Amino acid sequence: MMVFMEQGGAADNAPGDETACQGCGTCCRKGGPTLHVEDMPLFEAGHFVREHCLTLRRGELARDDVAEALVPLEAELVKFRGSRPGLWACQFLRPGERGCSVYAHRPVECRALLCRDTRAIIDLSPRDRVTRADVLRATGAPAAWLDVAEAHEDACGCARSLAPALAVRAAPDDGAACEAFLDLVRLDIAYRQIANERADVPPSEMDFLFGRPLFVTASMYGLAVRQNAGGLAVTVEGPLPFEV
Repeated sequence: MMVFMEQGGAADNAPGDETACQGCGTCCRKGGPTLHVEDMPLFEAGHFVREHCLTLRRGELARDDVAEALVPLEAELVKFRGSRPGLWACQFLRPGERGCSVYAHRPVECRALLCRDTRAIIDLSPRDRVTRADVLRATGAPAAWLDVAEAHEDACGCARSLAPALAVRAAPDDGAACEAFLDLVRLDIAYRQIANERADVPPSEMDFLFGRPLFVTASMYGLAVRQNAGGLAVTVEGPLPFEV
């Protein structure tokens, strides 16, 4: 749970109270909440905007805290992005403090989470999760944006990238296999550029509308994509972190 000391957070709890959040900030540093249908009025009221969000797509690896493992998602989810690229700590956690800057309007997962008793958050977590479509509707985004997101998912989502990624892992020196995967990386980049130029999607909302770029999520296949003098290159950097 996130806490905001000025508005009745953990600072109001009696010392040693094991039934209330003590405001250590550990859960906030581990990552922002996944969003649920109950959170959509917070977007409709303007407390949150699309720029605050990150989409994890179907097939993308995510940590299952119950199983304590990385598992491919069975369906997409939308969560608050981290404080900056590469970090998962919630963007609303005050730097250097344990307080939450949006405590009065915190999402339902933040209200449910208590690290000493996780039954409520475990029960809530899989239920009524929102999708990009829900957030787009709640924020009044152009209808065409969802069409673009769906086309992008069909063209270069995780279902498309898995087989080319495994082909690179099986034959990392096979130029054709590497180029097939890199073609998907380039297509993913092109979608984002076109969405900005033709549909006025701001760069700050790309990771919500399309999820993280394939050159970033390649790491979930144990691959790394780099720019060199000759263009893009892909290499095997580590083991495959899930079973296929």
